[in-house]
Amino acid sequence: MQIKQIMSLITHQRPAAAIVAATSATVLAGAYGMQYFADIAPCQLCLYQRPPHAIAIMFAIFAFFAPMARWRAVALGVAGLALGVGAGIAFFHVGVEQHWWGGLASCSGPANLIEEAEALIKKMLGTEVARCDQIPWTLFHLSMAAYNAAISAGLAILAILGAFYTHQRNAEN
Repeated sequence: MQIKQIMSLITHQRPAAAIVAATSATVLAGAYGMQYFADIAPCQLCLYQRPPHAIAIMFAIFAFFAPMARWRAVALGVAGLALGVGAGIAFFHVGVEQHWWGGLASCSGPANLIEEAEALIKKMLGTEVARCDQIPWTLFHLSMAAYNAAISAGLAILAILGAFYTHQRNAEN
């Protein structure tokens, strides 16, 4: 398949919506799978990366089934914006993991403060608290946050292209 044919396919609203919904669902399933089956406790920034995918799934499903092209374009645009926010959070998390900048006080602040907070949370919830500046898992030297940043950014671009180009084609006709 040529690039022009691929671009024509993915810039149509329903295929773009299906790709966004399926990929975001896969990312969420992977995150929960790592948490519950691989016993990798998520940090606060990991948890913040999940809602944009859930929002994107809801709006992408709506975009897939919406009867009017204008509604589909708006829904894909909202999904794209949510995924853009998710990509930003994930990129920030990568920076915290790589010690490019400091993270949230709740998950990567001074060690004694973190240890005190961890002890309190463990006592209250009986759960493990993960630090945002530690990388619990990598594949090809990339963390889950790095993969999420790339996937979220790609999906955001796809959703916005699907919304914009289809809307532009409809406006020209």
